[in-house]
Amino acid sequence: MNGLNKLKNNKKTVDKKNIVKVCESDDDDNNNDNDIVSVESDKKKCDDKCDGDKKDSDVKKKRNRPTKAQLYKEERMTILNKLNNILGIIEDNKIFYIYDIENNDNKQKEINDLFNDITKYFKGKSTALFAKDSIERKWLSIIKIVYKEMNFDMEHGIQNIKRDDKKIKSSFYKIVDPTTL
Repeated sequence: MNGLNKLKNNKKTVDKKNIVKVCESDDDDNNNDNDIVSVESDKKKCDDKCDGDKKDSDVKKKRNRPTKAQLYKEERMTILNKLNNILGIIEDNKIFYIYDIENNDNKQKEINDLFNDITKYFKGKSTALFAKDSIERKWLSIIKIVYKEMNFDMEHGIQNIKRDDKKIKSSFYKIVDPTTL
């Protein structure tokens, strides 16, 4: 409520572009909350009293900082290609099975080795990968971050596959390029 009380004790003025400026007034004790404040006279008082305010013409436009996608296009493509090679993603086959990666420590290690590059070249600091110290499937989070950042969709499903002459039920992900739809 302190902020509301401060606003009640301040005079409000409107400049030429209808931007409200709030300035403390010397004679706030004499004013009631129902007093009508004139725009022109208080604008001059406000301009005199509010030292830190700049005129609209003096305010510089905020520059947009380039994103990681703009800065690191080549590095991101390199990481995407590495990940595609690890997962076996090619033009004809854009599906990878979770079972194959869970049972291959080498693939998991190769994907986890991309972590440092992911932190440099991709955003996603709010994901579980960066929020938690230990995560069960760190490699899966890395895969999801890379494909999401590179504007690919990942469709999830479950399918029976045959590995070592055994039928196994495994989750899979299909990588879909939304530009080709």
